[in-house]
Amino acid sequence: MKGGDKEIDLEVDSEELHLNLDTSVPLGLMINEIITNSLKYGFKNIDKGQITIKFEKLKYPNFLMHIGDNGNGFSDKIDFRNTKSLGLKLIHMLTLQLKGNIEKDNTENGTHYIITFQEIEQIS
Repeated sequence: MKGGDKEIDLEVDSEELHLNLDTSVPLGLMINEIITNSLKYGFKNIDKGQITIKFEKLKYPNFLMHIGDNGNGFSDKIDFRNTKSLGLKLIHMLTLQLKGNIEKDNTENGTHYIITFQEIEQIS
């Protein structure tokens, strides 16, 4: 997406996770949207950077994910839960679908989220 001459690294820190399909699909869509936003906006006019994802297993069925980039970031004045941005709305709605909570971590450079979520009970 950024081209072959850019140096955007991906660092994943996770134990082996086995999540069912009802959890994996919305989680994958959320991760995809966050990474896409990082590449499109976070590293605009930046040739080098890092995207990090860290998963932690909490007491079942709860999980914790830290995900972010060290790019440009966005203003603290933007309420990412209540915005016209389709991408940010999607991230928030997918978090709710996973019975989770999302917080923007302003202690880091760039854009970082702390997301708690639950494994969704499989219906079929």
